[in-house]
Amino acid sequence: MSNLVVKTKPKGSQAKRLFLAVGAAVSKKAVIRNRLKRRLRVIMRPILKDKNGDFLVVARPGAVNLTFTELRKEIREKIK
Repeated sequence: MSNLVVKTKPKGSQAKRLFLAVGAAVSKKAVIRNRLKRRLRVIMRPILKDKNGDFLVVARPGAVNLTFTELRKEIREKIK
């Protein structure tokens, strides 16, 4: 089962938006959920520079156990 779901919606304009969904099912502790959101934002920053559109990243409970490198690899696989 995948730890992340990434959905993209291309836009004609130069708009770049990132939506992160990290629910309480991922972890009951807000500190852990916020750390995961910070990691996802850092990973998505260079991707947003290159591409236009809307990006939705939904984290599943297993995403908490992934390292930064594993998260980046999974996101890049899903976007390309």
